[in-house]
Amino acid sequence: MGAHKRHDRCANARDVLPESVLKQVQKHYTGHLWVPTPVNPARRRRAQVLALYMQGRKQVDIARIVKLTPQRVWQIIDKERRRGIFSRDFHRG
Repeated sequence: MGAHKRHDRCANARDVLPESVLKQVQKHYTGHLWVPTPVNPARRRRAQVLALYMQGRKQVDIARIVKLTPQRVWQIIDKERRRGIFSRDFHRG
């Protein structure tokens, strides 16, 4: 197995996979193969916060469900609001 930098976007499987793993992959697929990154827990929690918010849940309820402070929930929602993720006609009380 050759040296591989984690931040590379593209690499030859021979350079990054053990021989046994490479042979297993080749049994199922040859050609370009995209390997997704592991799910980031913070990204998953952020998505959950936004989904609950879009369902109309209150900030304090969201905080309790996802085990964050209400202030952090507000930061996540506010950041997405600033990015324009919420439609202009979607107003919360």
